[in-house]
Amino acid sequence: MKAVTFFASLGAVLAAASTRRVVSLDINKPPVSLPLLDRRRGLGSYSQVIANNITAKCYYAEVAIGTPPQHVTLIVDTGSSDTWVVDKSADGCEGDLCLTLYDSHASSTVKMLDDTLFNITYQDGTRATGNMINDTLRIGGATIKSLEMGLTTTVTNPISGILGLGPRAGEASPGDYPNIMDLFYDQGLIGTKAFSLYLNTLQSPSGTVLFGGVDKSKYTGELMAVPLGPTAATQKYSYYYVALDSLSMTFDNGTTSPAFTYITTPVLLDSGATLTYLPNSTVQRLYQALDFPVEGSASRGGADDDLAWVDCGILDDAEHKAWTFDFRLGGPDGPLIRVPLHQMVIDLRPYVSEHGANMCLFGIVPSPSANNDDSDIYVLGDTFLRSAYVVFDLTNNQVALAQAKPNATAAADGSDIVEFGQDATAIPGVSGAASGITATQTATGLPGGAGRPLPTVTVTGSSTDDAAATSATGNHAPRSTSGPDWSVLGIAILTGLGILAGSTLLSLRI
Repeated sequence: MKAVTFFASLGAVLAAASTRRVVSLDINKPPVSLPLLDRRRGLGSYSQVIANNITAKCYYAEVAIGTPPQHVTLIVDTGSSDTWVVDKSADGCEGDLCLTLYDSHASSTVKMLDDTLFNITYQDGTRATGNMINDTLRIGGATIKSLEMGLTTTVTNPISGILGLGPRAGEASPGDYPNIMDLFYDQGLIGTKAFSLYLNTLQSPSGTVLFGGVDKSKYTGELMAVPLGPTAATQKYSYYYVALDSLSMTFDNGTTSPAFTYITTPVLLDSGATLTYLPNSTVQRLYQALDFPVEGSASRGGADDDLAWVDCGILDDAEHKAWTFDFRLGGPDGPLIRVPLHQMVIDLRPYVSEHGANMCLFGIVPSPSANNDDSDIYVLGDTFLRSAYVVFDLTNNQVALAQAKPNATAAADGSDIVEFGQDATAIPGVSGAASGITATQTATGLPGGAGRPLPTVTVTGSSTDDAAATSATGNHAPRSTSGPDWSVLGIAILTGLGILAGSTLLSLRI
């Protein structure tokens, strides 16, 4: 797969409530072997830990599948909608190549759906095939019964399974079935199909996914709502596309650069992408405005496809420490998320030295999915999401964003957590909504698949920019995962360009 390293590892514990319907999933950096999550009295949500380890490439959650429960690590992914696991006997997982495996023969609650094949092919040719099953899944203290998921029996590259948190309409597997967010709601575990994502900082060992609620302790200012973009032909919401109105910078003296985006751009909010991928023209203007050289990005003729490098010395420079990259979403009156420089520059010196002893990875690059701005998929990945608190509301087809509060700690009594009411029509705590711009997907077949066109994304609505709309088509690359030897993996990430470009978003359905 085209790579964009999803720097993170395995996850452990947090809890949720007894009578209130919310589920919290935390993100931290514990040992590989993790305890199951359980509900904690007094909280109103289901919460689980997902791990952040720079050498492990992905945010993982440890869940339990089957009866008796089998601990399985899954990639937490807002860019795809299917959950799937790797079978114990899967081809391609010999030795320790796959993180954890699931033994369907050891579960008394599994149901094999032999008439339904699971077959996904990624942009680089990586393929996962098998059958669909349903079984019990335990996550964040919640027990979800009869969750339909893929059981992979063949994988062409070492990989972990996926916990797909995207909308049902974005499912890559055959048919139309209730995915994990549907069953969270249908089985009465949460009041609305919604969850909140808090990755915390690049340096932090923990963050949280909260199902069915909002944690007020995790952000500053006010949440603002931004509409999702539907697929124009079907009016279905397949992915978390929103409109990026502008990207600019604020410097140490408080001055702000002109915007580097001159047309409103549809972007995917994807926790499965390590970096942020934007139009080449936007990225080049940004690079030109920086007072430090950015080397090695594909568009600048460097040796490393899709990667960009800067001198790590800027992380220690007092002037640069105050810089922020400012993302305005949903229109000129929409939420503004400021990403500090030290969250946009990833220090890999402890792990690799191929690019010199003092080279760091820069977190914004041109989209790798094609060679020009007219055929790319644009993604706000982890280098953006770590600075944002994002509420994904599938019931009302919107997200809400606020500036994330670094290393925030929720009140022990759960008073910071606000539960979504039954079929809530509004996100708790939202002060307003961006207006005038909606990112619309005009393709009908995401994921594509045999005989299906590649997606086209357009932006409709008014804009203060010179141009009010842009379009993009392309094949979006998913994550590439590897085995549990994290120290070796850290080196392989860079030497093999093993960086995750995103989710199963544009995988093929066959």
